[in-house]
Amino acid sequence: MISFAYLINQRVVEFDPNRSLVALSHQEVLANWQKAPEFNASERAIVHFKQEGCHCNAVSERHINAINKQALSDNFAIEQLTLKGQLQALVPSTPAVAIIDKGQLVYFGPYGEGIACSQTNGFAQTVLSNLQKGYAANLVVSDAKGCYCQT
Repeated sequence: MISFAYLINQRVVEFDPNRSLVALSHQEVLANWQKAPEFNASERAIVHFKQEGCHCNAVSERHINAINKQALSDNFAIEQLTLKGQLQALVPSTPAVAIIDKGQLVYFGPYGEGIACSQTNGFAQTVLSNLQKGYAANLVVSDAKGCYCQT
């Protein structure tokens, strides 16, 4: 039981442990990314952020597939970025996702939270569903705990 609790505590970490996103608006987050040469997102895009060797990438596959299916039906471009260079300093943890609509950041943060980041607690899917209904939230989620790899 103690080793199970230890394993869970090692896997459940803060998405933004240094609180670097707390003081930033959605416009500032996107403006910072646009200064990085490796960021080149469309006006209407789902951007998946990953990093090499992150054990949490597999946990997010269900979210990624569901989001992509939903987004493609609504004419979003799907983009995947493996963090490196300047962009790596601007994204606190991966796996993460950004939803951009009409050139505005609608959502940035983790796919979900919890040890398995299950689809039932998927932030991004909820925001995308709401966007399709006409509600744009402009959310930057920094306060979440789950399976994330810090950058």
